[in-house]
Amino acid sequence: MTFKELLRKETIKNSKEIMYSEELYEPLYDLIDKSNLKTFTNDENNRKEEEIDFENFSVLELNEDNIVICAGGDWQEPIKFELFLDNDNIKTKILEHNVYDEGIYDEEYLSMLFNDDKKNDFEHWVDYLKDLIK
Repeated sequence: MTFKELLRKETIKNSKEIMYSEELYEPLYDLIDKSNLKTFTNDENNRKEEEIDFENFSVLELNEDNIVICAGGDWQEPIKFELFLDNDNIKTKILEHNVYDEGIYDEEYLSMLFNDDKKNDFEHWVDYLKDLIK
């Protein structure tokens, strides 16, 4: 199974929850949690490692093998990282620290995930996911 197939499967499994774009990335957040990704607080006097916050979150790339994301809370060092499968284990690789890039929109993410560029309308995707779980 490729990373994209896993993410697609998890998205379909959770599609009853996806009625608003805020919930769209929950399956992805769950995969990131399984990887135990850590970042640092921005407080230079008390720098400590902590779980990544998704207050600021952006998908930059998605292909069969991985996804590249920027994320971090307001008080965290933002990081650019890659999420991928390694022998069926979820792994991350930090690509850059202290960087935040704007990524793709929700509709583009879904088009890439489902290999379908027919619609650029979030309501289309909500209906599409509902049909998949019937």
